[in-house]
Amino acid sequence: MIEFTPYRNVENIINNSAYKISIDTLRSLVYKRTLFDYLTKRGLKVKNIKSHSKISANVKKLLWTKKTTGVKQIITPYFKNIIVTTPYYLNRESNYRKFSLIAFGLSQYNKPLHAEAKKELLQMFSKFDVTSYDLSIDLSHPLDTSILSNFGEITSKYSTIYINKPYGFNNIAKICYYDKGRKDNLHYQLYRLELTIKTKGKLQDMFLPDGEIHQIIEKISDKVEM
Repeated sequence: MIEFTPYRNVENIINNSAYKISIDTLRSLVYKRTLFDYLTKRGLKVKNIKSHSKISANVKKLLWTKKTTGVKQIITPYFKNIIVTTPYYLNRESNYRKFSLIAFGLSQYNKPLHAEAKKELLQMFSKFDVTSYDLSIDLSHPLDTSILSNFGEITSKYSTIYINKPYGFNNIAKICYYDKGRKDNLHYQLYRLELTIKTKGKLQDMFLPDGEIHQIIEKISDKVEM
């Protein structure tokens, strides 16, 4: 099953898959003035994220990293996980004129995405070009992680496994794997493989590398621990 897939032909990738597949994160690079004009027309506001803000701890970590000069949250009635950041590399490339726009946590089991939130996200990311997105593949049993070494050099941080720049893929920029059930305090087993996919274009025209996704799913299918 594929969830939150607002673009054409995506259901063709795995109609017969036993895994739940969904988009968990969307990213865009947008000019600051263009974004603020859009938010003003939509009646949405932006506020600075602080150490006591009610948002993901991973977002708060951006406040202290040297990779970004600021983190702000876009306030919407039904969804809080939309942020804009100003990475240092983007400052240099755009002379401080662009934001990195990120919507994350789109595929959650304890907090399903509200219909109005979907509507807002569809409108926002149909306005701005998407540069990358995270496609999540959820499994009910743990994956034999030895198979992941076939995709590239493995690094780990806490309980998450990362593969940056996996071998043999033109469009998949990163792979990560973690215990989703443990992370979200679910009462059942759930494991997530996330693929960060490079793309370009509006949300409805996002590129889906069917062949590369099939290749990964075929390799992991025999390596799920039952």
